[in-house]
Amino acid sequence: MRTVWRLYGGWWDGNPATLQPAPERALARELAELAGGAGVLAERALALLEGASGAASGDGAGAGSGSGSDAAFRLAGHLAELAWLAETGDPAIAETRRRVFTARADAASSTMAHGVFSWAARES
Repeated sequence: MRTVWRLYGGWWDGNPATLQPAPERALARELAELAGGAGVLAERALALLEGASGAASGDGAGAGSGSGSDAAFRLAGHLAELAWLAETGDPAIAETRRRVFTARADAASSTMAHGVFSWAARES
């Protein structure tokens, strides 16, 4: 069924909320408010990053290579980006975003991922 949608309707990821989504910044601000502020999202992103880095170094593998550490890296990226979208002017949140995406770039195995994550880190 999804293939029929893609053939006749264009790209869609199957999530009904993404068909006509709210603006990213509006969603980020709402989620930050629900969480207790953008700083809370940024703090959790750093905790996930540190946990993922510790898990990856503990098993002798590169950062992000284990399934648990990879999931934590991915979540850290989402939370850091949401915090930054909600409060782009906050230097502490920008630093969190830089740290998270620098770590993601360092762990990336593809050239494209490395480039995108490095760009996000520099933009912060």
